[in-house]
Order: sequence, then C-alpha cells, then structure tokens
Amino acid sequence: MAEETIFRLAYTGPDVNDGRIGAEDLIEALQGFSRAYERISNYENFHDAHRVKVVGLDLGSTEIVFSILEWAAHNPQQVELVKVFAASAATVIGSLVTLIKIKKHLRKGGNTIQVNGDNNTIVIINSANEQLSVPKRDYEMNEKKLVDNELSNIVRPLEENRIESVELRDENKRPIEGSAIELNERDLFLVSKSSVTTTRDDVWLSGELRSHSKKTDSGLFIQDNGRRIPYKFIGPNPQQFRDEYSYTGQVRVKCRARFDGEMNITRIDVNDVRRVQGSFGHN
Repeated sequence: MAEETIFRLAYTGPDVNDGRIGAEDLIEALQGFSRAYERISNYENFHDAHRVKVVGLDLGSTEIVFSILEWAAHNPQQVELVKVFAASAATVIGSLVTLIKIKKHLRKGGNTIQVNGDNNTIVIINSANEQLSVPKRDYEMNEKKLVDNELSNIVRPLEENRIESVELRDENKRPIEGSAIELNERDLFLVSKSSVTTTRDDVWLSGELRSHSKKTDSGLFIQDNGRRIPYKFIGPNPQQFRDEYSYTGQVRVKCRARFDGEMNITRIDVNDVRRVQGSFGHN
C-alpha cells in the first residue's frame, strides 16, 4: 500500500465564513499547489516517487485537501524509498514555505547577498538590514522563478471583503509556520497573465468533467494524465450540455486551448464534448 501525507491549502475571509466560496474560485489555486509541488519535487529529484492527488474540494469549503502518495511503496524492492518518503514530502513543502518567505523578505528592496558556511546557506539582507538565511537550493529556485506562476495562482483568489488570507496546514489542520499570505501581500506574488503566450483552436483532449457550475457553464477538466484545467463551455447547445453533465465517464472535448510560456494548458473553452459512446453538444 502506498504511503500518504496530507496537506491542506486553507483560505479565510467573509465569503469562506458565510459558505459563499465556490469551487470555481479555487481551481487556479488547486492547479497552483499541485504544479508547485511537482516542480519542486522534480528539482529535488523526487519525481519518481511522488504523486499529488486532491482528496477534498467542496463548495463552501475553506480548504483544498491534497494527498501526496508514495507510489514506490508498491514495489518491494524500493522499501528504502518508502522509509524516507515523509521526510522528502516535508522537504518539498519546506522549500515552498521558504520561497514564500523569500518573496516577503525581498519586498523591501535594496537586497544584498552573502554566502555563509560551506556554501549551502545564503543570507539575504534587505534595505531594512534584516537578514534571512535560506538553503542554497531554495535560493536557486527563487532566482530561477521556478514556481512564480504557481504561487501567483495560489494567491489569485484573494480579494478584499471576500477571501483575505491563505496558508498551508498539516494533516492535523495545524498552520505551517511561515506559509500564510495575507491580502495586503497578494501583489508580491502575482504574475501577469500576459505569460499566456499561445492559443490554439480545435484541440482535442481526453479526460473527465468535474465541479461544473450551471451558473457559468464552467468547471474543472481532469486530463487522462491527472492534470486539472479550468474550462468554460461555449458550444451551441449549453442546455443539452448541462443535461448531459451527470455522465461520469471519460469524454473527449474539442476546445480552444490557452498555453503558458512553457506550453502547459492553462484554460480551455469547450465547444464540443463527446462520450466514448456517442456525442453531445451539436445542434
């Protein structure tokens, strides 16, 4: 059986307290955390061991619950990987938290850099003469902007009088120190959406439709590879699409796809949806 570690991305604010926050508000954040974990894990050469799975995303929920699985546990020849899994998952989350701390520290400008000890620690000194010591690997990730787009997605739902903070919590729902981002810090993490560089029409994708909102005809499309993509239905017969949405099997969608600078699909406008058996969305 696979080892499992739970982390939570928790939002707070009036809309959360009143139960008005919807899944559509959190889709970008969901993508942001999953992709950030994946990118840091790959950077640390943990990519053969880790898989991120969303196990909780409910309308009106304050939290997105992520289950991080150690698939190597299925292989008896890789028992040692299982033993170190909890530590490696904590390393990835620790790096993500450090990257958040660096962004906050750098906001005061006038930064200088010192290298301490055996070159594995970097000291960042800002204009207020405040020092922040970080692992060299985490500093390199920040310089490479490794997860800048992903952190931007995590903070994007923050909005005055609606959603006012976000933080990481452990499996016991305890806040992870240093992970909180407040509304007044949102701009430190935002990346312009001009990073979307390419749009392609008539792209066919396979997967499943999830978290559909009848009000906006939008939701979440889960690709066969597990990637989660926000979608909006723009086809000629939205009512038929809504009627058919209860279908839970695999579908193929014809869409206009938007890509970021790394050619990852960031959003799709769906104009046709076809089941494995049959199709809908046509006149």
